[in-house]
Amino acid sequence: MRLSVLSHFCLLLVANKAKPLYKCNVAEALKAEGMDRYGGYSLGDWLCVIHYTSGFDPEYEDDGFAGQNHYGIFQIDSHNWCYEDCVSSKKKCNVPCSNLKDDIACAKKIVSSYDDIDYW
Repeated sequence: MRLSVLSHFCLLLVANKAKPLYKCNVAEALKAEGMDRYGGYSLGDWLCVIHYTSGFDPEYEDDGFAGQNHYGIFQIDSHNWCYEDCVSSKKKCNVPCSNLKDDIACAKKIVSSYDDIDYW
């Protein structure tokens, strides 16, 4: 079941091509991946993070400050979490920024590292 929901979420990312995802579909995927109450935060908290960081747009990219770009529905930064070509990074999520298909796993690492949701 977990694999099918994750596959469904990945298909949503591919099929939507820069179109915002539906909140209910995102909520379903987050819940299936154990994000409800993850780090002490409700599903609603996570949906607010996604709404205010990317507007549910999986292709959204933001040119941040000091050469840090932000990617995906969680706006994961290229300096600490994902890597870009020709840019040094700590690569804590160990995924390329251009292929953040597993935003949820990376978001879990971020919350675990910060011990809260303050990253966003």
